[in-house]
Amino acid sequence: MLPWLLLLALGPAGVRPDWLSISLQRHAYEGDRVVVRCFGEENDKIKKLMYYKDGSQIASYSSASSHSISNARPRDSGSYFCKADRTKFFFFTGTEESSSRRLTVQELFPEPSLTVSSLQPIEDTSVTLSCDTRLPSDRAGTQLRYSLFRDGHTIKLQSSSSFWTLALRKEDSGNYWCEAMTASGSVSKRSRQTSVQVHSECQWLRWRDSCCPRCERDPLSLRNLWRGEV
Repeated sequence: MLPWLLLLALGPAGVRPDWLSISLQRHAYEGDRVVVRCFGEENDKIKKLMYYKDGSQIASYSSASSHSISNARPRDSGSYFCKADRTKFFFFTGTEESSSRRLTVQELFPEPSLTVSSLQPIEDTSVTLSCDTRLPSDRAGTQLRYSLFRDGHTIKLQSSSSFWTLALRKEDSGNYWCEAMTASGSVSKRSRQTSVQVHSECQWLRWRDSCCPRCERDPLSLRNLWRGEV
């Protein structure tokens, strides 16, 4: 009689998927804190709780506990489930397994692009640089901070404005890029580098004098031709 009672109490592993439940949001954005919660009908009977993603174990706890992803990334997308070793009968244990839940982590904003009004400006003329990216409509209120760099040096640091107007000197020539970052610092992305070559007024005058007569009669066209805009 005793063997039959033991078999009835223990049962095969995972025969009660409803004993262990999993709670997980379906969608998140990179930088979010995501909490995966697994719990049983009787948490005090859980001796070991293991979390899995896409079939691989990612965490293990000695009792009922939630698992946190503090700074989610798209690579955290996947199918999650958990297993629990629990006391079934006196000192006998069995393993329960939850159903699976899928998490999709989307990027908060794409890599920014740096737009420069002139790649070959003349000294002391105004040049506008713009760091452009976009937020999803349901996160439009997220505050971003923008920084501007040249050859590894910081030009503008964490401004709420995404564009700058600068009067550049010849020594300001170099490779420029920008960075967009959330106010919390959880997500930051940099643009590709853009080369800006600043020319002196003397270089401009020499170039102008060698230009065609038609251009000399049209100073605006001449300047645009110099900047590579026509």
